[in-house]
Amino acid sequence: MKIGIPVIDENGMDSTLSEHFGRTAFYVFADVEDNKIEKIELVRNPFEQHGPGQIPNWVAENGVDTMIVKGIGTRAITFFTNLGIKVVKATGDTAKDCLEDYLSGKTDDTDPACNHNHSQGHEHQGHEASEKSETCKKKYGTVALTVKDKSLDAQTDERFARGKYIVIINGENGTVEFLENNPVEEHGVGPKMIGTLANKGVKTIIAKSLGQNATLAAQEAGITAYEAEDGSGNENLEKLWSGKLKAL
Repeated sequence: MKIGIPVIDENGMDSTLSEHFGRTAFYVFADVEDNKIEKIELVRNPFEQHGPGQIPNWVAENGVDTMIVKGIGTRAITFFTNLGIKVVKATGDTAKDCLEDYLSGKTDDTDPACNHNHSQGHEHQGHEASEKSETCKKKYGTVALTVKDKSLDAQTDERFARGKYIVIINGENGTVEFLENNPVEEHGVGPKMIGTLANKGVKTIIAKSLGQNATLAAQEAGITAYEAEDGSGNENLEKLWSGKLKAL
């Protein structure tokens, strides 16, 4: 058996698990015999950008028959399944944790395409919109959107990947993080931003629009996109949590 695990750094078995199987920097490939790890290989992801099915096909060419992942969409699972590759929901924070849990039968048996943590409570603090329905917030998880200034009271920016600020509202503790955004690339900015957000645990984005490649990247990462309306970041968050935003 050969197991594949997406990771974000080069620390061998202690490499940190990636939030997104496709837009990760590296993969740990582990050969397992008689429930024992015989060989570990750390391989760089050869695709800075990828189309549907490319990474599942590449993984299959490397002899992998089981993938342990944290973030993945249903479409990507279908690609893996059609190639005879089993997809397992990750339970640990490192490659070592994931492998040990899998080999000892402690893996999470929930749908691997579901990225919500059902075992922990969610406490949302730090902004006015976070005091609304707890149940709805659990549904949407960690949320990202673009705004024109460093405030949730600023207007949403119609340029998703080229907006001035990316704001991330943590789904676990309600903290708010602002990322100043100054992309220099002419192409591929949308999918790159999706990868960044996936690695930060984002499960939902609010955007005026997404390009085709960014939409595919979001689907593969298990990120759901909702259409932003005119107004502030806080206003759009309130509409999201009350179910008033349309899916893109």
